[in-house]
Amino acid sequence: MPTPPLPGGDATKCLTAVVDLLSGTLSTLSAAITGAVAVPPDPTKLLAAVKVVVDALKAINDNNCLPIKLPIPPIPGLPLPA
Repeated sequence: MPTPPLPGGDATKCLTAVVDLLSGTLSTLSAAITGAVAVPPDPTKLLAAVKVVVDALKAINDNNCLPIKLPIPPIPGLPLPA
């Protein structure tokens, strides 16, 4: 089985994208959990957190941080990045 090529992206941009991905994921969970415990989730906060995740995935792909491209799923109410 051939070894996949090593990523060749800018390390700083890749690190920033990964941190943004983690931050957006945690923000999404926080908004969902807060809504499940006390009140319905705030759709504005959820959409903003999901947008951070989508933008981070796009940055990871654009900067070739991984040897593969990550899929970016369509999110209702959020246009896919160009």
